[in-house]
Amino acid sequence: DRIILEKYAMKEELRKGRVWSHIRGFWLDTTQDLLCMEDRSNEINLLRQHLYNMYKKNTEKCGPNDEETVILGRAYKQSNDLEKNGGKVKLPWHLYYKIQPKKYRKFVDITGV
Repeated sequence: DRIILEKYAMKEELRKGRVWSHIRGFWLDTTQDLLCMEDRSNEINLLRQHLYNMYKKNTEKCGPNDEETVILGRAYKQSNDLEKNGGKVKLPWHLYYKIQPKKYRKFVDITGV
């Protein structure tokens, strides 16, 4: 909404008035925040998909009661709450290093499990 308002204000040359002088940089901050949130949201979504695929493959290979399957299932469940609650997904080191690409590891903590 603010982006549309800013475009309209620029088109109509409304920013020249006193009213717009105090919010000159506000739209840029808002736009940057939205873009960063979108990028973070996309990365979390891709991590979530990756964890789910790891979980499904391990379930097929080792069964639903396998220790790694349970850990991956819990990690997938934690990843569902990352966006709204923050925090990190917890994985043992040997599963942590299977997270690809590496940039998604910023949402994962290594545990002693």
